[in-house]
Amino acid sequence: MEEKRIHYALGLFIAEQLKRAKIDVKSMCKELHMSLDTYEQVKRGLDKALRHYIRIMNYYYDNLTKEEFLAKMAE
Repeated sequence: MEEKRIHYALGLFIAEQLKRAKIDVKSMCKELHMSLDTYEQVKRGLDKALRHYIRIMNYYYDNLTKEEFLAKMAE
């Protein structure tokens, strides 16, 4: 069984990055086969498996242009 942890700061960071990148959360959830409820729990840092956070961050980076990605890596 997968262990769940609380990742409050990571949830806030993910939500802020998605907002800055103007990523439509509903579309993202649909592509990831993730419910909006699960995303909201991740955003709030509630008791969710780390794999949910990783899936969202992978989606985020996959949707950046090369220039945006390089700029993020420099941060």
